[in-house]
Amino acid sequence: MIRKIIVVLCLSLAINFPVSACTLFAANGEEWVTGGGSLLAKNRDWTPTVQDVKLVRNNTGYSYYGLFAPDVKAGINEKGLVVLSASASSIPKSQRSSLEYFRGLNKYLLSNFATVDEALQDMSIFFGPRFIMLGDKNKVAYVEIGPEGQSVTIKENGILAHTNHYLDDTMLSANVKMPTSSAARYSRINELMSEENRPYDLDKFILFSHDKHAGKSNSIWRDGYSSTGTQTLGVFIVHLPKDGSPTIYVKVRKNPDQQGQEDVYRLSFDDIF
Repeated sequence: MIRKIIVVLCLSLAINFPVSACTLFAANGEEWVTGGGSLLAKNRDWTPTVQDVKLVRNNTGYSYYGLFAPDVKAGINEKGLVVLSASASSIPKSQRSSLEYFRGLNKYLLSNFATVDEALQDMSIFFGPRFIMLGDKNKVAYVEIGPEGQSVTIKENGILAHTNHYLDDTMLSANVKMPTSSAARYSRINELMSEENRPYDLDKFILFSHDKHAGKSNSIWRDGYSSTGTQTLGVFIVHLPKDGSPTIYVKVRKNPDQQGQEDVYRLSFDDIF
């Protein structure tokens, strides 16, 4: 099932915000995920920086586990809601920096909502150009947040993928520039997530996240052309089975100089929470 919601916002407050280039992808349903449920993944691409993975015990909301740099870039909460984000780099930075931006949106979503449907009830919280991918065991979704509105795409028994440019027909005017890497990564992840390769499991999503088909800068896993340029710094993948406990896979470079020496975790949801 696909639903689209368009909401117009007026954005005016000037504030600077961080930018990162990422690949997001997800699948839901027995035709696409072995045994049913959902799979969601984020490759975090950015210039080398300090990162960590940790559990946040929340006294005023749900606890959550995630990838932090320093705020949460990808996470899952104690109710099984997954939140992933990517930047809208098809809008020039000079334009993005003049728009209102909800810096703590990922934290807010993880702290306050148990399901995709709950998270999408109040669209007024989705402001500041970027892309948010959401998932629970029953469905996956992404929100495209533009300068003047939003588009929501929800899938039950299907697949989703997103990189760093707008996809919905109503949002294409926000693609002021088309990043070469974003277009290449979007094409490649959709090629990998073909009907011929389904159904997927966690191990297949891990393979997809490590794909180097298009070279150092345009692949899903980006080695980068220089030690200070944009590279893949981490992978966060969650398997939400229809029945049973979720599994979380994390590959993270905690310090800038540890390329090729990333920490790798495969964790049980029950062990984390």
